[in-house]
Amino acid sequence: MNRMILVVVALSSVAGCYVQAGPPHPAAPAGAAGPSQPAAAAPAPPPPAPSPQPGAATTQPGPVAAVPGMGWLPGGLPGMGGAAASDSSNAQCAPSGACNFTCAQGRCSQQCGANSHCAATCSGGGCTQICRAGATCDFTCAGGGCRRTMEPGAMGNASCSGGGCS
Repeated sequence: MNRMILVVVALSSVAGCYVQAGPPHPAAPAGAAGPSQPAAAAPAPPPPAPSPQPGAATTQPGPVAAVPGMGWLPGGLPGMGGAAASDSSNAQCAPSGACNFTCAQGRCSQQCGANSHCAATCSGGGCTQICRAGATCDFTCAGGGCRRTMEPGAMGNASCSGGGCS
């Protein structure tokens, strides 16, 4: 009797070892006991090439447009003034010597220093001049040329326009 019990115990031990160490059943569902193999990952697609976005900054300046009564800025925005700039910009140019430079129409025009002889103001990209107030005459300027209010005389006052006296 003891022998039979020992044989049963021995057989059950051997059978238990086989069940634990054996491979999983081929019909076992996915996720059953046993080591799992990682699935091969698909290669990632290459990143798309960058394309310029609408409105992105460029190295080319925008067109210059006038906003009447509001000043000038590249791109046609109302003026806020600013840094020293070259003749191709609309920023406020640096003061130099007897003149202060302001910009209009994409280039610098000149506002000259007021002194005892003349004060010049600028329009249209060039200087117009208010000439010296003197005993004999006053000059006012428009359109880039001087018009002259001539010396008061017995005959009255003559005014000039278009570069000639009338």
